[in-house]
Amino acid sequence: CQQVKDNLAAQQREKVEKEKRRRRRLIVAASFCVLVAVIAGIAGVVSIRKRAESARAAQQAIEARAAKAAELMSAASMSAYFGKYGTDPKGAAERVTELYRQACDLGNWQGCYNLAERYALGLGVAQDLARAATLYHNACDQPQGYGCEDLKRLLCKSNSIGGCP
Repeated sequence: CQQVKDNLAAQQREKVEKEKRRRRRLIVAASFCVLVAVIAGIAGVVSIRKRAESARAAQQAIEARAAKAAELMSAASMSAYFGKYGTDPKGAAERVTELYRQACDLGNWQGCYNLAERYALGLGVAQDLARAATLYHNACDQPQGYGCEDLKRLLCKSNSIGGCP
């Protein structure tokens, strides 16, 4: 009888030990899963931070381009003023055209519009109606719609479209 009790106790202890080992394996597996999730979360946060930094850098680049374009537009306006009133007549028209070109290259629609006018009138550049039409078209595509009427007038003037008044 004692031996049966000892065997049952040994079996019970073995079951308990087996259950403890199973629980430890589950705890280790769960801990591993948590660790993987934490690492993935950290990687995700790092990835989000990198994307945010990249977006910030892109925004700063856009703002820098816009500031440079605004600076060029201001300089072009001043040069045009001085050229018009004779205080800087030598090369003023060419300088203004170049400043508008630079502003247009930076994506400033006003620079493109003003450059189109200079090509249409031959101010500071050789007159080039095709280039003017392209620049007016680009300005017309902007939300403000500037250049649309000028493009129509230019095309009518060159008899490229019918039905002009």
